[in-house]
Amino acid sequence: MKRFLFIILLVATSLVKGQLSCTSTYTVGDIFYPNTVSTPTFASNGYQYLCGPNTLVYDTISIGCLFVYVNTGSTLYYNRGCPQLNVNTVWLKNNSTLNILANCPPTSLKVYYEPLATINNPAAVQIGSVACTSITFPAINCATGINDHGNQEAIFLVYPNPSSSEINIETVNFHYNTADISIFNQLGELVLRRKDWRVSEKEINIDILSSGLYFIQVKTSKGQQTQKLVINR
Repeated sequence: MKRFLFIILLVATSLVKGQLSCTSTYTVGDIFYPNTVSTPTFASNGYQYLCGPNTLVYDTISIGCLFVYVNTGSTLYYNRGCPQLNVNTVWLKNNSTLNILANCPPTSLKVYYEPLATINNPAAVQIGSVACTSITFPAINCATGINDHGNQEAIFLVYPNPSSSEINIETVNFHYNTADISIFNQLGELVLRRKDWRVSEKEINIDILSSGLYFIQVKTSKGQQTQKLVINR
């Protein structure tokens, strides 16, 4: 009888643990901002943050491990693995969605989720899932409205930076004929754009922009790169 009561107590304790608040302190590397659709095409450190709302990420890179914070209104399409004995981890806030597209051994996946999160194809979760009354994410500024891949290998070089009247954009690792150039202010507002800009031209005039901190996004058919741009006059 005592053994039976001990088993019941052990099970009850496990259920209570699964319903506690969950906190993660992983350092975020890649930030995907609201109203963006992204397919990472680079080998990142795997620490990602989907800001939401309307943030969709199709994560298919199989290099390195994956640790993703999926905020309210965001959707993660999961289809990647990491080396054996390591565990990919996803944290889901209420009204977020995890779509597990594949279950490819030796992939390991653990999911922490709030009650109103959605997990499609839950049978593919190899390690298990943990229900949390609430999940605490690292503090992230989600207001800039652009993607910031802090660990992406540079494919474009922007110089001079700081700049006063013009900048040069030059390919580093790959060759592209054209690119879409967008410059955003600190509020995430688009302040200058050059669509189908010819990479061979290199030079872009920024006289219309006042002094301050901006974010310049260089986008090609293979992906995009974003970095800070300082204008100082």
